[in-house]
Amino acid sequence: MILHKLLLLLNLDWNPENTAQDLEFTAMPGYFKGYTVQDTPDSKINATAIDFLQFDDRFSNWQQLYQSIPNDTETHSYKLVILARHGQGYHNVAYDKYGEKAWYDYWSRLNGDQDGNWFDAELTPLGKKQALETGNTYLTNMTDGLQRLPDKFFVSPLRRCLDTCIREWEPIFAKHKPANSTVHVKVLEYMRETLGIDTSNERVVHSQALAEYQNHRYNTTQDLDFRALPGYFKGYTVQDTPDTKINATIFDFLALDDRFSNWQQMYQAIPNDTETHSYKLVILARHGQGYHNIGYDRYGEKAWYDYWARLDGDQYGNWFDSELTPLGKKQALEAGQTYLTNLTDGLQRLPDKFFVSPLRRCLDTCIREWEPIFAKHKPANSTVHVKVIEYLRETLGIDKSNERVDHSQALAEYQDHKYNTSDVTVHFDYPDDYAEKDQLWQPEHLETYPELDRRIKVGLREVFSSVNATDRVLSLTVHSDVIESILRNIKHPALVGLQTGKVIYTVVEITKKPADDQSILVVS
Repeated sequence: MILHKLLLLLNLDWNPENTAQDLEFTAMPGYFKGYTVQDTPDSKINATAIDFLQFDDRFSNWQQLYQSIPNDTETHSYKLVILARHGQGYHNVAYDKYGEKAWYDYWSRLNGDQDGNWFDAELTPLGKKQALETGNTYLTNMTDGLQRLPDKFFVSPLRRCLDTCIREWEPIFAKHKPANSTVHVKVLEYMRETLGIDTSNERVVHSQALAEYQNHRYNTTQDLDFRALPGYFKGYTVQDTPDTKINATIFDFLALDDRFSNWQQMYQAIPNDTETHSYKLVILARHGQGYHNIGYDRYGEKAWYDYWARLDGDQYGNWFDSELTPLGKKQALEAGQTYLTNLTDGLQRLPDKFFVSPLRRCLDTCIREWEPIFAKHKPANSTVHVKVIEYLRETLGIDKSNERVDHSQALAEYQDHKYNTSDVTVHFDYPDDYAEKDQLWQPEHLETYPELDRRIKVGLREVFSSVNATDRVLSLTVHSDVIESILRNIKHPALVGLQTGKVIYTVVEITKKPADDQSILVVS
């Protein structure tokens, strides 16, 4: 991954009688794994192999670390510093393509090639995504832990850094409102990349950079919040709390609340939208059984994560981006014939919008579970569009069943599926810049619950910001861990043991801040 965060504690030593040029600074060990008290300035750390952002062993949280930073004196001051590398630029792609020698001998002297321009290189689609992801992970972790924003922001004048700065802080400013709606970022000319020869490090004229990045106003979609409303289904009654745990294997959590005798009564009881709140009936569908589910049951949790999950499969089947088993395909169809038929017959309407995880078992489940519905309730258009939400995929890392196949392969297998039972075609809508290779899955880090919940929250914001007031019923076909995280995010009681091919219904209230509350980022 191109974009990383490096946190340092700096000791600034100065002579008060001298100018700012006479400052001396030293990184202090013992705060992060990237610089322990056993290390020296000559130590070299493999940033791909060690979690250099992890706290030193003497700290268990950000507050402990922050409180241990020394107080300033007349001659010394202490700063917690975040060093952020920009997301992937077009020059990074070209360097990897041509190799170091050819790059510096020839290609770096040009403004670009047939695949892109790298003069004052801009971010690639992947680079833009990396910048947002670093905000959703590293910077969220820090600002949530400290319950504060940085006091000052600085940036290189090159375009890839200006853009990264804007994107990486977007999710933070949505959650932690700055004291002023205009955030000033100081541009430091001397903090730009190595000078000379390489045109990716030559900056565009100042007026162009201003036109492209100055006074960036953030989109309001990041400021959505959401909560489940009790009293519509047995899975969340008014007697329950978000801490309630419900055994999904024995309790009829899909039954209507006692105050309703039919679906129409329930639907009419959902509040009308206001200027600041909207309300959605949400279907959360777990995919049918995949080959990874069989492998997990066969080997057990410990052996699965210690060994089997790291393989592509065993002699019984392949679980790389796991497909549905024959039973899983049957479960998906049965979900449509029972749960989804019950809902659509009762409401006499289809969902207004469909969403799905990009993993194959969810794409296939989505196709199969809606087949009996579309045969009975004809959609307004013969092509049903299903929006793919990358951030609603299963827990990332280690487990090969959760690493997605190449985009072209998924398209070949599932795109524009036409049913035999109706004239409906299912078309999956991917982002325009959707990467061919999986950019999120990592072989050696299993996503933690807090990391998962932060990612799923971003996915939910993408879902709810892409619908309008007339889109009242939403369908999401996802995974067990994702559903558990969604329920945590919307403050819904946990449903323990939701089996493959099962669904959950819930009514969600979405809260949106007014547009004039949004932060503006100014580079100066």
